[in-house]
Amino acid sequence: MPPDAPDEPTLPITEHRFRFLTEALQVGVVLHDAQTQQILYVNPMACELLGLTEDQLLGRSSFDPEWHFVDAEGRRLEHADFPAVRVAHSGEPLPDLVVGAFRPRTRDYAWGMVRGRPLRDADGRMQQVLVSFSDITALRVAEQARLEALQEADRFRRALDQVPAYVYMKDRESRYTYGNAQVLALFGVTAEELVGAADERFFPPEAVATLRAIDRRVLAGDDSHEELAFDEPDGRVRHYVEVKTPLRDTADAATPSGILGITVDLTDRKALEQQLQQAQRLEAIGRLAGGIAHDFNNMLGVILGRAELALMAAPPDTALQEDLREIRSAAERSSELTRHLLAFARRQHLLPRTLELATEMPPLLRLLRRLISEDIPLRWEPAHDLWPVWLDPTQLDQILTNLCVNARDAIRAASDGKTMAGHAVTISADNATVDAAFCARHPEATEGEYVVLAVHDTGAGIPDDVRPRIFEPFFTTKPLGEGTGLGLPTVFGTVRQAGGFLLLHSQPGEGTTFASYLPRSVEPADQRTPAPAVGTS
Repeated sequence: MPPDAPDEPTLPITEHRFRFLTEALQVGVVLHDAQTQQILYVNPMACELLGLTEDQLLGRSSFDPEWHFVDAEGRRLEHADFPAVRVAHSGEPLPDLVVGAFRPRTRDYAWGMVRGRPLRDADGRMQQVLVSFSDITALRVAEQARLEALQEADRFRRALDQVPAYVYMKDRESRYTYGNAQVLALFGVTAEELVGAADERFFPPEAVATLRAIDRRVLAGDDSHEELAFDEPDGRVRHYVEVKTPLRDTADAATPSGILGITVDLTDRKALEQQLQQAQRLEAIGRLAGGIAHDFNNMLGVILGRAELALMAAPPDTALQEDLREIRSAAERSSELTRHLLAFARRQHLLPRTLELATEMPPLLRLLRRLISEDIPLRWEPAHDLWPVWLDPTQLDQILTNLCVNARDAIRAASDGKTMAGHAVTISADNATVDAAFCARHPEATEGEYVVLAVHDTGAGIPDDVRPRIFEPFFTTKPLGEGTGLGLPTVFGTVRQAGGFLLLHSQPGEGTTFASYLPRSVEPADQRTPAPAVGTS
């Protein structure tokens, strides 16, 4: 430098070194005045990260209203918690802290791992605060995306757990990699226990063979839609519909990486379909039986009338008069059959009224005891404070007479004509409120309040192959000449006509219970005004 040249301003060597070092760093550096919080220096990386120029940053203070920070959870920091302010107030270094600095130009946040350090003079007085921060914005965005993906996966899993079906995935070796809550409950395992398990753990060998054959077709690239039936340990058969499709890592992948399966339990639906078919068949039979019985009853009326006229005209004590009496007796027995048929078809006239079972049962029990014979005990077990029922008294007679006769015959068949010790017919009555959940289990039921009049016998029970037909007219398992096959159909029709429904419970070796749900009467029992007749002639 020429001797006469003016002295050029120079920076102290320490400041040169400071600038050289900070401008070479890939870390943002900001130097604050410890008292005023004004920015004294920023390096290029800090400007880049904050999206502002050096001129826009120098002289700014942490008190600037547009300047704000958020913590790792996105909560806005109070001024006292700003990194530079914390160091200035405490005089202590600030360890690693995740902070988001608002960028006014892009209206987003620059995320950094921030450190703060006090700078002191030779006398130990704090003059500046040095804040440095490493850029973790990309890591933060990736972590946020990962968390959102986890949340989305969790929402997806929760949704699958609420699907009323078994949803699962398998790998190429047919080992389970996922199962929703229904699968875990069916197998009785946790999610961790399911992963890696195979069908051999949960199904018998014959079922495993079927499932593996389906899996092989799916892994070859074909979809599968199958209806399956498996035997339960208790002897029942459960029905399923199963859909399986290949899982591919990419849309154009040639080889499936696994299997996605969805299985729906059709057992209850199959039972409902069978019940509907049974109800439709009984309804059709009822209409046919009612029409035939109505026409037949008219013809019997003519036969009985003509027989009575002929008897009046026939000479007394003659073979002709005896023949006419036999004709009249046969016609009367046939008329009784038509009354049973009309009861099943719900076409007889009725006068329902409020009945108190406590009043109606004693005389009826005396008749029933004679009917089932003295060697079979008859028990009456009413609940306390029974509700009254809305019923024609003849309907009560028809229900209990037919059910008790049926119970008597079941006990005699089970005892094979031997001693009746240990056997009994039990009639019970209790109040019941039928709700939607009950109706879902028993489609023939209707919500409401009922008195359940049940007849239980200690016979051998009703075989499964017989049960679907017991309410069909003229169907009987008794020997020829010992049963008309109209007892249970009459009970079925009578209970339905009364506005109730009939449930059957029978297990081999445990006897049979027929439970008649009779509607509760809403009128006091002392109001005996008969209702208009219901039914058709």
